[in-house]
Amino acid sequence: KRYIRIVDYKTGGKDFELSDVFHGVNMQMLLYLISIWRGGSDFYESITPAGILYFPASLISCDVERNESEESRQKKLLSRGRMKGMLVLDNESIEAMDKSKRAVFLPVSFDKKTGQVKGKFITLSQLQRLGEIIDGIIIKMGNGLHEGRVEARPLSGPGNTETCTWCSYKDVCLKDNPDIRYAERLSHDDCIRKLSGGENGEKNMD
Repeated sequence: KRYIRIVDYKTGGKDFELSDVFHGVNMQMLLYLISIWRGGSDFYESITPAGILYFPASLISCDVERNESEESRQKKLLSRGRMKGMLVLDNESIEAMDKSKRAVFLPVSFDKKTGQVKGKFITLSQLQRLGEIIDGIIIKMGNGLHEGRVEARPLSGPGNTETCTWCSYKDVCLKDNPDIRYAERLSHDDCIRKLSGGENGEKNMD
């Protein structure tokens, strides 16, 4: 069986939240993965998605105690190199990515007693459903651009962060009171339940 994963190297901090995708944000990695899954057979024959991962590519440092052991320092450094993202729930691919079962670099944890793995996972059927939702979001975005819909309606994330505060074009926009949309932050498990129940994620898009 051949697996494929998408890895993005980041010099800054980056985490993946599935709920962002329902609002049309942070879809890039999933677009790559799903597109290759759907249309990559000419290049890769039969493939199975394994996940999307953000790899920390900046210089890694950590705080240590004066007399801390070398083993302890190395453990801290390795922990700073752990990737973030979402994996397809497939034991074979997860074990192939981390044969040590110590979850040093993968965003997962192994239960020492049961051997079960925990983390942000999605099944292939849920990923297929997510791809359909992403299709709908992109079609809606494309139709909106074709119709000339480019109004200032920024999307602000959890905590009601005012997107306009950091916008590089705020002096051009000259809109003192834009119609800000606030994104609802759902837990990963809540998002998975929406995908499993066949609920249409597009209804969250405005």
